[in-house]
Amino acid sequence: VLELDGRPALELYREVARGPLAADLRRAAAFLLVALPLGPEPEKLRPGSYLVRHVIGFDEKENAFAIPEAPRVGQRLAFAQREPEAAREDLKLMLEDLRAGSPAFGLYLDCCARAMPFFGVPGLEAAYLGRAFEGVPIAGMFGSCEIGPIADSTQLLTYTGVLALVDA
Repeated sequence: VLELDGRPALELYREVARGPLAADLRRAAAFLLVALPLGPEPEKLRPGSYLVRHVIGFDEKENAFAIPEAPRVGQRLAFAQREPEAAREDLKLMLEDLRAGSPAFGLYLDCCARAMPFFGVPGLEAAYLGRAFEGVPIAGMFGSCEIGPIADSTQLLTYTGVLALVDA
């Protein structure tokens, strides 16, 4: 990515990273990712409408960064920060939307980069799932990536949890 809104891409990345992260790009790449909208590009990014990808390289000479997807010329990009409080709120909001049904069981596939190391609380996601679907058996496991729906397609995901609910 060479340019964003007419500005050098790496300059903008550093501006968003701020402070110590801006000075240590390798460390910044662990926390500041790129969001790529899929499908019709909305005014505001909403959960389930974009892919999140790591920045996989920096070229300071070209003032650019690389991502593992080929963005289209003119495609909107956004920066996404891995932040536990925001992830917790997203999870709560998504579970609120799903509470209306009464599934027979569920399966929760969680990224191993979440859970205790990310949230700082053991069993946090399991507690939210248990509260949202009381009495419904939900099996879970950790993985290094997840597969789930984004826009109208199935995508390889990272840093997320994917919940599959099965009706009787």
